[in-house]
Order: sequence, then structure tokens, then C-alpha cells
Amino acid sequence: MPDALRGNATTILVTGEMLDATHIGLLKEAGFSPTFCPTHLDSDALVDALQGVSGYILGGVEHVREDVLSQCPDLRIIAVLGVGYDVFVDVEAATALGIAVTNTPDTNARSVAELTIALLLDVERRVSYSNAEAKRGHTAQVLAREISRSRIGIVGMGAIGSSAAQILRFGFDADICYYSPTRKPGIERELGATALTLPALLEESDAVLLCARSSRETDGLIGEDELHRMRPTTVLINTARPMLVDGHALYAALTKRQIAAAAFDGYYTEPLPSPADDPYRLLSLPDDRFIVTPHIGAFTRNAVSRMNAKAVASLTSFLRSGTAEHIVNPAFASQTHMRGHNRLERL
Repeated sequence: MPDALRGNATTILVTGEMLDATHIGLLKEAGFSPTFCPTHLDSDALVDALQGVSGYILGGVEHVREDVLSQCPDLRIIAVLGVGYDVFVDVEAATALGIAVTNTPDTNARSVAELTIALLLDVERRVSYSNAEAKRGHTAQVLAREISRSRIGIVGMGAIGSSAAQILRFGFDADICYYSPTRKPGIERELGATALTLPALLEESDAVLLCARSSRETDGLIGEDELHRMRPTTVLINTARPMLVDGHALYAALTKRQIAAAAFDGYYTEPLPSPADDPYRLLSLPDDRFIVTPHIGAFTRNAVSRMNAKAVASLTSFLRSGTAEHIVNPAFASQTHMRGHNRLERL
């Protein structure tokens, strides 16, 4: 380890509340000095917090854009706690500035899949709605629907989608169809799943689960035309990027009863606005039409521990040697790698 990285010379910023005591201890044992900010940081506050910081564990919902990165000359690595990173970090700008960005793949798929099923059950069995009604003194029973033996359409058959498909197939005897840019013959054989075009999946499914990879390329995947293809009894579950769905079109579809209900993990703006300030108006809808959770899909003790371990390992490795697993910068190996070493020399 270079002399500049020994002792407490290297400061690490940790945002959010996911880094546990065990992994904080590992950072300290490695000779780093972590500082913590559990609250949401706007751009100006983030710039201030990153001064003199060489490593940044992003466990909050900060948006790290070029205007922030360009003002942080000591920053060498951003370790994102989670799989999706481009929602939070401008990787192109980071690459140009010689800043590595890592994520933590294969750590939270099961947790997100379980929440996907939980939201599906909540919507179909009207759990949140019935709870709210009961607490208001309304004890009338509402007619619900089983998910057993229903046809479930899954958009995105990666780690999360395939995990959800296994739970639904073997736990509920569901008929699985899916839409993915690439065929999944192993999933088809194991689960009897059927590959469909997106329009066909939307038309044929009792429930549609959005498990696609979080990416700006998929923004607006479900818009007015796609919602029109769904049945009035179909429910839409989105545990991927909220912007996969056109929020204004979804509000219209729900209020016109073109689809039955929707549930999201995470919303278009974070923190969530009040219903009165919500530009999409979805938060004003009752719980039998729209349910939202505050981006908790990966937030289980099991997944958080796995994410912490990978993030700390990547950050430690990079600050010691200039290399790490799970670097997501597309072209970090040559010119930007040397810029990273130049940053190391300046510490």
C-alpha cells in the first residue's frame, strides 16, 4: 500500500444507512477513515462532503453528475451499493475524470424478487387496502383474486426476473411467459416458460412484472399504447426503474380502469413528494389502485450484508492497487486507468 494510503490519510465518504458495523470495521482495519452522511445530499452538499475524499460508498439516493465530479479532484472511486448504478452516477463523466465506478452484482436478486411477489400478493389480495379500510372502521370484505395458476408475464428475465419466475412457478403453479431481448432456453426448460413479444405478453398476462435492468434505455417502455393492450383486470408490478412506465399514462389508465392496479418499489422522485405536490398524481390514488414502497427491494439484512462485502472489497482493492472487481466504466483499462494512477500520486 502506498504511504499516502496508510493510517487515516485516506478518507471514505459513506452515504445512506446500509453500511453495517462489521464492514465499517473492515474499512478501518484497512487503514481508511470513514465519514458518514445518512441523509439525502443535494449537489452542493455532496460537493462539500466529497472534498478531500478518495473513496465514496454510495448507499443513499444522491445523483452524482459531471458538475459534482468535476469539483472533487481527490475522488478515485465510487462504490455503489446495489446493481443499478447509472440512475445515480454519470459513468461517462466519471470515466473521463479517471474515477472508477463499481457496483455489487448478484447480491440482491432474491430480495428484490421476494418483494416483487409480496407486492403482487398485496395488490391481488388487496392487503394494504383492506388494512386501511379496517383502521377506518370499514369491515366489509373485498373480493380478491388468487395468483395460483394465473398467467404471469415477466419483462426482463435476468437474475431478478428468473428468481421471481421460480417462486411463482413452483410456489403458486403459475404459468410463466416472458419478454427479454435474448431467449432464455434454460428458463424455458426448467419452468415451462414461454417467450413472447412485449405486445403479446401485455395482452395475455393476468399480471405483468417489470424486472428489467434499470437503464435510461428502457425509460418509457410502458406507455399509453402498452397500457391499452393490458386487460382491465391486469395488475402491473414495477420493482425496476420507475421511469420504465410513463407516469401520466399510468394515472390515466388507473383512473379510467383500463388496468386494475399497480405497485411500485421506488417512485419518480425521491424522497417521495406529498400527494398534493406529486406531478403524476399517482400518490393520491387509494391503495386498491396504486401502492408504492420507498425503494426497499434490496433492503434486507441478507442482501445488505452481501452488498456491503462487495462494495468494501472493491473500494479497498482499488485504492490499494488500482484494480478491482465489478468496475462498470466501459473503457477504464487504458487512458482513464492512468488518470486514476495520477490521482493516486496526488494524494
